Amino acid sequence: MKYFVRFPVALALGAALAMSATFLTLAADAQNATPAPADAIGPIVWQLTGFLDNANGATPVDDPSKYTIQLRPDGSASIRADCNQGSAKYTVAGNSLEFGLATNTLVLCEPGSLSDRFLQELSFVRSFVIDQSEATDQLVLSLMADGGSLRFSPTLTGVAWEWEQFEGGDGVVVAPDDSSQYSLQFHEDGSLSGQVDCNRGTGSYVVDGSSISIVLATTRMMCHENSLDAEFGRYLAEASSFVIRDGKLALSLPVDSGITTFNPVYVEPGAKGTPEANG
Repeated sequence: MKYFVRFPVALALGAALAMSATFLTLAADAQNATPAPADAIGPIVWQLTGFLDNANGATPVDDPSKYTIQLRPDGSASIRADCNQGSAKYTVAGNSLEFGLATNTLVLCEPGSLSDRFLQELSFVRSFVIDQSEATDQLVLSLMADGGSLRFSPTLTGVAWEWEQFEGGDGVVVAPDDSSQYSLQFHEDGSLSGQVDCNRGTGSYVVDGSSISIVLATTRMMCHENSLDAEFGRYLAEASSFVIRDGKLALSLPVDSGITTFNPVYVEPGAKGTPEANG
């Protein structure tokens, strides 16, 4: 039998506040540690949208996808700087963030590339904030000595998004027993792979600004009687827009009929379900 649970808003808010207080206490007890990135910026791939130099003003980035960072759970950051790939250790405590010496390829990029500037300014980063003045979170990395900042927007790719819950416009909440059994991976080529309970799925997605359309076809194994595979498939098929807020992906259905939320989980390149693994 499938079940649907209605959670009182006050109870859910109280639980969220209690969890936040617990996380803050744990962070205060371990100031010198590097926590899992989900406790701070998350394992999301962030792409550079612009530089802000306090002396010379803003410099926009023509192709943000060429300049990215991803904080991995092992304390290392994956870096793309145009035609170069690299990595660096990072430390984070509260809103303080620093990158160690980057190890990267030394390919000579096209004229006009921002590769060298990007790598140099990452070494000057000293703190971060999540700017929520827009619908989707923006990551702002501030440089030492008030030297400016780097601004990033989140991407859908590079992580597995595990289903947290669906909340309908009527307040009814549907949540899986095991979030890892319901997940999506968005790939850079526009393809999509996923886990839908006992079934695997493949398909495609199209993004236009904050609008999104998802097509996912799955194998047809018969899952257990409490499976939410049909509901999950419907929420994906009906999704029309998205935001990434508080580190979570939220897919919205039309006419305020519901929101499906997901949590990001780091996936090693070449792991099952990634383009590298699939050839």
